[in-house]
Amino acid sequence: MLFQFRKDFTSMRKIAVDQRQEKGRLNRYAQFCVGAGRAGEGLRKAFQDQLEIAVKECGFRYLRFHGIFHEDMGVCRKDADGQLIYNWQYVDLLYDSLLEKGIKPFVELGFMPKVLASGEKTIFWWTSNVTLPADFQQWYDFIFAFVTHLEERYGREEILTWYFEIWNEPDIANFFLGTQQDYYELYTVTAKAVKAVCSDYRVGGPASANPAWVKQLIDYCDENGVPIDFATSHCYGVAGYYDDKNGKSKLYLREEKDFTIKTLKGVKQDVVDSGHPEMEVHYTEWGPSYSSRDPVHDAYLAAPYVLYHLKRLDGDLDSISYWTFTDIFEEICPPPTPFHGGFGLINTQGLKKPVYHAYHLFAQLGDTELSCEDSDCFACKNESGVQLLLWNYTHPILSMDNPNQVYFKKEHVPQFSEPVSYELSGLIPSGKYRVKRIRVGYRSHDVYTDYLKMGSPNNLSREQVKELAVNNQLKAEQETTMTATNEGRLQMEFDLRENDVVFLSVEKA
Repeated sequence: MLFQFRKDFTSMRKIAVDQRQEKGRLNRYAQFCVGAGRAGEGLRKAFQDQLEIAVKECGFRYLRFHGIFHEDMGVCRKDADGQLIYNWQYVDLLYDSLLEKGIKPFVELGFMPKVLASGEKTIFWWTSNVTLPADFQQWYDFIFAFVTHLEERYGREEILTWYFEIWNEPDIANFFLGTQQDYYELYTVTAKAVKAVCSDYRVGGPASANPAWVKQLIDYCDENGVPIDFATSHCYGVAGYYDDKNGKSKLYLREEKDFTIKTLKGVKQDVVDSGHPEMEVHYTEWGPSYSSRDPVHDAYLAAPYVLYHLKRLDGDLDSISYWTFTDIFEEICPPPTPFHGGFGLINTQGLKKPVYHAYHLFAQLGDTELSCEDSDCFACKNESGVQLLLWNYTHPILSMDNPNQVYFKKEHVPQFSEPVSYELSGLIPSGKYRVKRIRVGYRSHDVYTDYLKMGSPNNLSREQVKELAVNNQLKAEQETTMTATNEGRLQMEFDLRENDVVFLSVEKA
């Protein structure tokens, strides 16, 4: 299919890179951590298989999830005499499996085991208790025992590399039945229990849904002598009405293209203003939408959306954890259809979405970043050669009348294509080079559009899953050999369609 250049392009997009002009080490903060649903899901084979692939291909180093203390993990019960008994068998199975795959836990300490809870309020289909402990001393003893066990099993040197984040989104009533002061008390007791095992173990929070609590928690800790080693919060790029449980959500990408960028930079500034400018800042959940029934997650637009944000937040955060790596995720209920707007980079059947390929291609960049004036690309090199990852992110203007749940359930043919000229210099004069180009966009590694063209079946046959997997396996759209000029330059031209991502590699032939 031919695409017309957009009429308002007055000139070609020119990207010039000199492989001798090094900017510094590539910031791989986007690969530091990724999210998942809950601990119990992590014991399943499909979850484990998908995680192994994501770690290998995307280079994620930490995994964060809810529910390490949920009932299906069996961590705490009372015996016939009313004495508390701890059981870490399933915790060990899960953490062992993560470490074997080369990924560490970013430990979210929550939610409340029912036997320790002060009430019965729960959240999610899997009924996670969100109340305070009935007895703070019992909670302290429980956390102390948990961390002590981890140290005994994995060794102090290993646990020193982990993070202990206290609770999840306590600023939302659905996630925490208590006031802000109640959270401070919970944080204080929990942090002191962790530090009682080893004062160098890292504790932090508040893992807030909104950034308002970050500086307040740091100030509280400073004023009351409570330890805090890192700050965490969450952010998503949508507005609108949220009711996934009843299927009535109407969410849309915010009209302000840089809303998430400004929000996250603001949190970094809050930490600097708190008097702890060097404190680590981790965004332990982020993505285009906070709904697990939002088709923006499946759409090819999500790939350039992620890269656009990662480029502009470079240097402001220590990590930004995409929520989540898999659609094996059950906050509302088990996944209802193969593509249902789930958070995952990978769907339930193991099919990789366009946004997965964005992370995979980012991971293929060399460790040395090169100088480049273009604001929508990464230019890097390694021993193999030079890599360029570029994109066109075209932000759609949506609203309550045209929300994500309507807009992204349709096929979207790109409306324009921009011409790109890429010149790479600093090469061996007259040397021969292998050039490879990979594209992610409409009908290119775009499994969701392929699914729509199948008629969006509620269930896929095994043959259909195989067909979709084969058609969307990451591969080059063009491979060729080129000869550098006498001045050591290569130049190539290609088109970049609306919301495309393109990866170019140049290696010595």
